[in-house]
Amino acid sequence: MVRSILDKFPNNVMLIQLFASLNNLQMFASIYRSRIQSIARLRLSEVDPEVIQAAGEELGDMLGRILEARINASNIRARLESL
Repeated sequence: MVRSILDKFPNNVMLIQLFASLNNLQMFASIYRSRIQSIARLRLSEVDPEVIQAAGEELGDMLGRILEARINASNIRARLESL
């Protein structure tokens, strides 16, 4: 969506910023997906309770960041659709 608009207006600073923001959100999603998958692979019976506690706290922190990223992505999409 952004790429096709950006191709039409390659010098538009706002579009470049939106495109960069979307790329950052994609990278963020990829990194967090990997982190969540590694936590999900923990075998609870073989892990110390402290590790499980830390993993739970990390997942809680990730949830907040993921929700914020989703809001940002929705705002970017709305801005693009209004163009």
